[in-house]
Amino acid sequence: MEQVVITKSETETHELGRRLAEKLPGPAVITLRGQLGAGKTQLVKGLLAGLGNAEQATSPTFALCHYYPGRVPLLHVDLYRLKYPSEIPDLGLDEALDDGFALAIEWPDGLEAHLPPVDLAIQLSADPSSPEVRRVELNSQTPLGDLLISGL
Repeated sequence: MEQVVITKSETETHELGRRLAEKLPGPAVITLRGQLGAGKTQLVKGLLAGLGNAEQATSPTFALCHYYPGRVPLLHVDLYRLKYPSEIPDLGLDEALDDGFALAIEWPDGLEAHLPPVDLAIQLSADPSSPEVRRVELNSQTPLGDLLISGL
């Protein structure tokens, strides 16, 4: 299933993440693609809010992973700095899923074959003529992904 949502502000991108997370029943794998500044971290902030966590997500570019508690705990992962796919097992993604975490993975490009199966792939694109507008393409890969985007 595929769905496209247009958000017109950071607040709307945040709200989209919140609405997705409110439907999240447990562990899931969500990938986020988009250029720098496309709104990936803003969407993750919304996911956190929807999972009952008031913390402000920050991009884990240098730490690679940030753990957040919540109704479903969230592991926010940034693969931008990984040089080799062989580094992925060191991140403990499979173990986090086994422990009940949802995974929000930024910059998965070229590494998908080394990741756990993806439930929902999200692509965010900025509108060059309108800096706040985002085109958010949501592609479910599993029945769980279908559940997350149904009724948006």
